[in-house]
Amino acid sequence: MVNEDAGAPTGTIETDWRQAITGKLAGWRGDVGLGIVGLLICGSGMWIPSPWIDEAATAHIISYSVPEMFGLWQTIDANFAPYYLFMHFWTSLTGINPFWLRLPSTIAAGVAVGAMASTGRLLGGRRYQIFYAACFALLPRTTAMAIEARPYELSAMFTALALLLVVRQITGLAGRWNPWLLALTMWGAVSMHLFSALPIIGLVGGAIYWLKPRQRRQLLISSVMAALLSLPLAIIGLSQQSQVSWLASVKYKLADQALVDSWFTSRWNINPVKGYESPYVHEVPLHWLAVAMAVVALLVILSGTIAARKRNLMQLTISLTPLVTSVGVLWLASVIGEPILLSRYLTSASPFFAMLLAEGFLWLRGRWQLVTAMALIVGSMVLFYAQRQPWTKLWKEDFKFIAMAMDNYATPGDGFVMEPAPSPHESARNAVALFPDSFQPFNDLTQPERLPLTTVFTPDPPVAELDDLDDLPDRIWVVNRNGAPGPYQEQLAALGWTIEGWQEGPGHTATLWTVQPRAS
Repeated sequence: MVNEDAGAPTGTIETDWRQAITGKLAGWRGDVGLGIVGLLICGSGMWIPSPWIDEAATAHIISYSVPEMFGLWQTIDANFAPYYLFMHFWTSLTGINPFWLRLPSTIAAGVAVGAMASTGRLLGGRRYQIFYAACFALLPRTTAMAIEARPYELSAMFTALALLLVVRQITGLAGRWNPWLLALTMWGAVSMHLFSALPIIGLVGGAIYWLKPRQRRQLLISSVMAALLSLPLAIIGLSQQSQVSWLASVKYKLADQALVDSWFTSRWNINPVKGYESPYVHEVPLHWLAVAMAVVALLVILSGTIAARKRNLMQLTISLTPLVTSVGVLWLASVIGEPILLSRYLTSASPFFAMLLAEGFLWLRGRWQLVTAMALIVGSMVLFYAQRQPWTKLWKEDFKFIAMAMDNYATPGDGFVMEPAPSPHESARNAVALFPDSFQPFNDLTQPERLPLTTVFTPDPPVAELDDLDDLPDRIWVVNRNGAPGPYQEQLAALGWTIEGWQEGPGHTATLWTVQPRAS
């Protein structure tokens, strides 16, 4: 086992508070315990934020049959196919709602925390165990993706497990199954998100120098196996790379995406939302907090590296090479071609950033370690709280409000219609995909049967003539974007229906129309 505790500065058992904590975290039980703590931290408040449109895409696609999903993947989103298949079978057991959609990501975060704890313990003992786990669990990128019904945190889990398995090889603890498990975790990471191949390639490049010849051959064989398993998905995914071409029409800062928001996530938007643009979210102060945290983290890493005096060169190589590979390739590709770099695309590299940050902390001395750690913890807690506000993702996509309005104010047998939106990703029908149980007791007047799966988002059906429908209920709910009335309101008004009441949310209004005149 590689043990750096002898070189790292520590206090005495009587005075060092860290020994009192880490002394209780021996062995694999400590890894499991830290993983459970990480799961509970990352999962706290996961039910609060309203889902945003990407999560609606997950709910929409996985609700169809496997053959129908395969039909969609012929044209778009094939790189997420393994994730959608997993979620399809997962929700066939649990049902579809935001809690069950997000739970796999939360569990993945807990597993990754446990893997990071085990990695730290193998490399340096008990203090390393807790620092590695804490740096990953409290990283704002982790706490954000752990409440996201998307594959990014699962890709981070697989890269964390791959890191652990490589470290087991380096420390001479690898069993005969290690190469096979390593190949599977590498393949798992790439299956969850194609860009995870970049940190995996960096991990192999950074670790191969520190392995013995036989171990190198095993690592290369595992890498080749993972590459062959990933090749079909990579070919299909790269052929559909144009699905992110919309990034070319958006102005944003590559440096901010790659160096700040990638690790210290302060928003779901590409650019921070200003206060006058939203009555619910003011992301500019949070963005500057994230910038300050990135600066502190950089100082910690640089100071710790200098203090270590190359005594942790192996750890630096293993952690830094995947980061440079991931950020460098995506940044360079975005500069010379069309933009493809978004902060969430670097989620699979987050275990390596956490490892690099932990190495910096472990070699700082005395009060500087405590002061910088507290600064980053406080900042992480502020961002953690901001990430778990009701409308913190994209406030106009208030799909949770639409479902709550139907749950709380509609009565069984009521009808509902959604005013058509300019495009499927703006449709209020995405709320039906995310909260099917909330709409089940009511009559979907314009779409009694689902449309075929032709797009990743829930589309609006053609506008219907309500007067031509049979057996209209006495109460109809019309959902429209705030300030954007549509044809169904006009039809009901022309038919003599009156407004009984309404509920207004951040982005949509649910209005109850009745056939009886309103009481005076």
